Amino acid sequence: MSKQLFELMREQESFPINFGKRDYISRGKEIVNSVIESGDIDKIEFWTKVAKIKETINAMDAQLRESISLSEKTTLNGVEFNPTNGGHSINFDEDEVYRELKKDLKEREELLKIAQKSVIFDAYGNEVPKVGTTPRKNSITIKF
Repeated sequence: MSKQLFELMREQESFPINFGKRDYISRGKEIVNSVIESGDIDKIEFWTKVAKIKETINAMDAQLRESISLSEKTTLNGVEFNPTNGGHSINFDEDEVYRELKKDLKEREELLKIAQKSVIFDAYGNEVPKVGTTPRKNSITIKF
């Protein structure tokens, strides 16, 4: 099966130069559907192979980002590389007022969490309201 996956991915090298990101996303979905429909391999077994190849590709991408220095926008094979300056982050925590407000917010968050399960009052004697929740999307963690 790895050979089939490799061949399917290798096929991308022959895609037209004007193939965009959406085309590659669409092709990826087509490959998965094709493999699932063929029934030649279990879906989870196929997913294990995709997960491992993805990690290999991510490592290759990271290594290339470290080893290539671009000073201006470059387009090659329909891929645009646009270097950006990392800039600076403001060290908000150096400000005493900011740190105090941040601490107060954290404390309020904890009270709101507790209020989800029981009645609780803040330091001023006010009942902490039970606020709404937003469901998170279910996911599957992959480890190897």
